[in-house]
Amino acid sequence: MNTLPTPPETPAPRSRWYVVRTKLRQEDTALRNLLNQGYEAWLPIHTAWGRKAGRWQVVRTPMFPRYAFARPGRAEQGIAPIRSTFGVLGLVRFGEQHATLAQSIVDELHVVEARLAQSVVAVEVPFQPGAEVCILSGPFAGLQGIVSRTADERVAVLLQLMGREQSIQFHYTALDSVR
Repeated sequence: MNTLPTPPETPAPRSRWYVVRTKLRQEDTALRNLLNQGYEAWLPIHTAWGRKAGRWQVVRTPMFPRYAFARPGRAEQGIAPIRSTFGVLGLVRFGEQHATLAQSIVDELHVVEARLAQSVVAVEVPFQPGAEVCILSGPFAGLQGIVSRTADERVAVLLQLMGREQSIQFHYTALDSVR
């Protein structure tokens, strides 16, 4: 029986970043395994204030849930092994064409990622003046107001009480954003 030999895999160009689809909540696993195989891999992270276990804290989540970016780490490395990497569902494709990003777009995403992280670190509380908030605990629980100013971990909230506007200070963990 004569079978045609399969051609060796052509190395992928290093300048392109391939879009990798990961399994649900396994972005970190996929990233770690891609890096262990010698690929350059990157998972853009979104840094923001969020409530976790009932407390406000800085939360880091994938900027694009279920997606990461990878490219060969060596000139002779192909992209086929990416598909069978633990944590990866496959490479994103448009028909026969793999989805790729130019280095310039990846550079801009790095800038956005850094700005998000820096803006959260620069702010000590998750609320800014003018934000609508709801009080979660204490004698004012359930009332809504508007943040007038913040200082350290304290937030001054304007509340309508007995027909008058009053400014009352709360610890930021006693507040939640009104959506």
